[in-house]
Amino acid sequence: MASLRASAAAWRVAGVTPESTRSLSVINPLYVECRVPDLPPGSSLDSVLQVGYLWDPVDPTLLGEWDSENYLLDGASGTDILNVVGIAASPVLFGEWTADWMWRQLQRPVERVEFLGRRGEELGTEWRLADNLRSLGTTGHWWQRRRAADRRVVRVRG
Repeated sequence: MASLRASAAAWRVAGVTPESTRSLSVINPLYVECRVPDLPPGSSLDSVLQVGYLWDPVDPTLLGEWDSENYLLDGASGTDILNVVGIAASPVLFGEWTADWMWRQLQRPVERVEFLGRRGEELGTEWRLADNLRSLGTTGHWWQRRRAADRRVVRVRG
């Protein structure tokens, strides 16, 4: 935790404050999260970066992913996750890897796709990573988005 805190103290990311983060150190794995700014919170939106560090002397593991608040259960795509297994390294190094991964994720561009009806009314939205189009979550019913007459893409972050 100390090396993660030290690295994160140097971050200059608009909207990321100490209140954006939390940790649970009484469980194994040690759990750390950072709420991604500019994304609406909600159960259907992956708006949290999560990392779990399983301290095991033989097989330490570090897992990180975009998620809502389901504690590392969604299994995101390979380009979006942090997965370090079986490397004998110090907890300090694991903290530095965590900070590096979170920093890189916070730099990624995010866009909102607005699905519009024939009269310009919003039928739903999709929030996604702009660099690989991975969906972070949606609003509205899928069938409304599917029947949209037009789409408008708005850059939210990055």
